[in-house]
Amino acid sequence: MLKILKLWTTPRNYVLALALLITFLGVSLVYAQCGLQSWFEDTEHPLDVYRICGKKEGKTLMIIGGIQGDEPGAFLAADHYADMSLEVGRLILIPRANFPAIMEYRRQINMDMNRTFGKAGGRDTYEIRIAKILKNLMGESDLLLNLHDGSGFYSPVWISQERNPLRYGQSLIADADIYRNENGEALDLASIAGYVLDRVNTRIFNDLHRFHFNNHRTLEEDSPHKEQRSSATFYALTRHGIPAFGVETSKSLALEDKINHHIYVINAFMEYMGIVPECPSVRTDSPVLDYLIIQREGSAPVVVGKNEILEVPSGAVIRVSHIVANYSRGLSLRMDGSCRKNLLGEAIVIEKPVRIRVFKDHQPCGSVAVVPVEKTVQQDYAVRKPEGESLFYEIRVNGNPLWIEDGILLDVPHGAVFEIVQVASGIIDPADLVVNFKGFVPPDIDVNTGEDRGYPIDTAKDLWPRFSEDRKGKIYPVETSLKGEKIGGFRIRLVSETLSGQEAVQP
Repeated sequence: MLKILKLWTTPRNYVLALALLITFLGVSLVYAQCGLQSWFEDTEHPLDVYRICGKKEGKTLMIIGGIQGDEPGAFLAADHYADMSLEVGRLILIPRANFPAIMEYRRQINMDMNRTFGKAGGRDTYEIRIAKILKNLMGESDLLLNLHDGSGFYSPVWISQERNPLRYGQSLIADADIYRNENGEALDLASIAGYVLDRVNTRIFNDLHRFHFNNHRTLEEDSPHKEQRSSATFYALTRHGIPAFGVETSKSLALEDKINHHIYVINAFMEYMGIVPECPSVRTDSPVLDYLIIQREGSAPVVVGKNEILEVPSGAVIRVSHIVANYSRGLSLRMDGSCRKNLLGEAIVIEKPVRIRVFKDHQPCGSVAVVPVEKTVQQDYAVRKPEGESLFYEIRVNGNPLWIEDGILLDVPHGAVFEIVQVASGIIDPADLVVNFKGFVPPDIDVNTGEDRGYPIDTAKDLWPRFSEDRKGKIYPVETSLKGEKIGGFRIRLVSETLSGQEAVQP
């Protein structure tokens, strides 16, 4: 024992022991950074990063979802890994890199976030600030996946306008076949992709939907994809020297298929890296608000359920502190009449009736109404149910706007273009209502839900007379329902004379 101690106390072995200790502590510190870390929490572009650490150490896979906001297969697939536990290895997960664009269901807001990684200086936008954080996270990773939904179907040879070498869908994209990093290590991206595709394509039974390897040859002068030199994958490959891939499912696929295909690819990469997961299940059920927790300054918080009405003194300042729904991520708060994209935690002054709406990503999932009252009440708040509220409709006849009351008979010139723009009540959330023009079926839809708002209707060509009240194509009912129960509506009478006898009614 003394001999062993003496050996380790020699200068050379002391340095070696110290180095080993530092290495051990370094790994331990990395693994201590587990759980959720958030940036920009008090802004409209919050960034949530999940570090998921296995019970045993292993390689680290970084997954970026939602870097472009109109690609739901990507960020919804990434969502399935946020609550995962691992046996071996580590994930760095960013389900919604570009939350403002996701809320708007747009590719970008100020600039394409996936083209900001090669830029230095310039405009100080939230995209640039988020890209800087993502760049740093790449330094903790052994491999990067950037999830996307792409156009059409990639094919190495031209088959059609939708299936050719310039399309992106159903492809695994890399910037080279083989890339040699600064350490001299050859990264065989094509072989890694081959390993993954062999496992993914056995799970996709439709041959036309299988994945292909798509080498963008980004470093080469004749590459048709030079814009990718500013992408996240190119930065990870050339600056951090780690394998990086873009995963593109096709926008032409159903949402559930896109999510599943992303999951197949992620799981195959985890298998390649020796990361042992608990596999998530696919979730595509519609988001539904349960309730909001709202607090008036100086008063206790109150629970307000979906569609309920909160009465507060006129001029009161309120804050929504919590959203409770059947999903916990991707939630934001907006208010009719406000240009702000996320009011969660923000001060809201109530001087007129407002509707506060909750969204999951870009999908509405419920709302509450807040109404100022002048009367003096002992309670700080009064919460009531939405009962007995009249409906009003905004319509257009040949492009001319008009507000009408519930229950009226409206004369419309035969051949005019008629459109139901919106229904309003101030209490019931219009998103929960279905407004059905009997005798009209929207064009180019797979399933007729009965919802007919927003469609220009040619009253000479688009109506089916057998659904009219007289079966002669003269009077057509428009019915409004809530949860399948009719609660209102009006009727349209097609006449040869001009529109007359109706006055606009303000809601």
